Amino acid sequence: MNITQRTIVGLLFFANLNLYAYDIKVDGICYNLNATEKTLTVARGDKYYEGYIFIPDEIEYNTQKLPVIGIEDEAFRNCHELLTVNIGNNVKSIGQFAFNFCEKLKSVIIGNGVENIGYASFLSCEQLESVTMGKSIKTIGNAAFMSCKSLQEIMIPASTEYIALKAFQYCNSLKRIIIEDSHQTLEFEDTDPLTGAPFGVSYHERNVEYVYQGRNLSFNYSVFSGLPIKNVEIGPYVTKIKDFVGCLDICYIKSLIENPERCVVEFSNTTYASAKLVVPEGTLTKYTLSDGWKNFFNIIENSSGNGDVDNEECVNLIIQHAENGSITLEIPKGSTYKASIKPNDGWEINSVTLNGADITDNLNIRGVFHLPELYSETILNITFSQTSNISKVSFYKPKVMVNGNTIIIKNIQNGQPIRVYETNGTLVKSVYANNGQTLFRLKPKQMYIVKILDYTTKISL
Repeated sequence: MNITQRTIVGLLFFANLNLYAYDIKVDGICYNLNATEKTLTVARGDKYYEGYIFIPDEIEYNTQKLPVIGIEDEAFRNCHELLTVNIGNNVKSIGQFAFNFCEKLKSVIIGNGVENIGYASFLSCEQLESVTMGKSIKTIGNAAFMSCKSLQEIMIPASTEYIALKAFQYCNSLKRIIIEDSHQTLEFEDTDPLTGAPFGVSYHERNVEYVYQGRNLSFNYSVFSGLPIKNVEIGPYVTKIKDFVGCLDICYIKSLIENPERCVVEFSNTTYASAKLVVPEGTLTKYTLSDGWKNFFNIIENSSGNGDVDNEECVNLIIQHAENGSITLEIPKGSTYKASIKPNDGWEINSVTLNGADITDNLNIRGVFHLPELYSETILNITFSQTSNISKVSFYKPKVMVNGNTIIIKNIQNGQPIRVYETNGTLVKSVYANNGQTLFRLKPKQMYIVKILDYTTKISL
């Protein structure tokens, strides 16, 4: 081997040593140390992280308590067996590509100290279903959650100041967007709306049905244009509404604004003509006289002062199957259901359509299908390979009841998680079912959203 060859081999070996460079390792997590500041950042390890990862607020190392203040670029990238991550409250930033291509990652809890979510930090985490945002997040980077195809809900905290382009594009399962109340305008990066819109505009991304806007939004186009939003709620601090102009499916709007004359409003003519507008008690006259608001054909005052006037309304779910005709069920508007289709022995499912769209491939191997939130009459049609019938179409529906300020939940399996949110997305209760029935108390004179696995409903106390 000549001198040149030895030099090349030496350089390659040196590069390999630095690929997984870290200073210390505690409880399976690798860290780099800032000896001057006596702080740590999570680093890429000498092997891929997997399973459940808890990033602590601090660790004790050689009698020193060292706070964990950051997650470095690519620290968890391509960790294909990583399942859940809980990020401690001392972490300030999540680096670029930090969790990119963590294919099995399902749940992330972001600590209350995190201020910046980096570029493409969760890009292509295709099984990510749940993200709990911390209360200090200021910026969400370019493509931060892009192609998180299983994410169903996102809540933007009141602390957030800036969202870069494509932050939530290709989140095909996203149904609910909650932007918390704040007096501060939320800035979106200005870009070509057809390529950089924060929540996407292509046809396969059009699943969002509910938006809570709790603050003014700044974007050079309509933030939600083209999304099939049906329900909109407007928070009390909003003074400018223009981001629903391209949304033509809106059927219900609830405004919490007490002085509508101070708010600049723009919706589509379709929305003005067909959507129901619910306004705070005692403000009906103000709305009927205020520019923009007075364009609505149907304005209703919320006499309960705290609830949703549509809370008791139902829609029809029509189940058609083989030669046995159809069954019509009354479903509370906005509820979700899980249908279990079980043919008789010797028969098999041929096709299943939902409002004419073929969803056969969406059934799992046990014939279970999760219906989306229902806001209008829906037809579920089932056919079989032979002209027989269906032995059972069962719907697993927890029973949610209200007694004063007590919520009682029945028909639920032990251990199933129950989450209760305020309408602005704030989690107020998290419990697990016990002995087939669960009850707990909440503040009265408020409306809440109850989520039990795939079932969602609204209640008023």
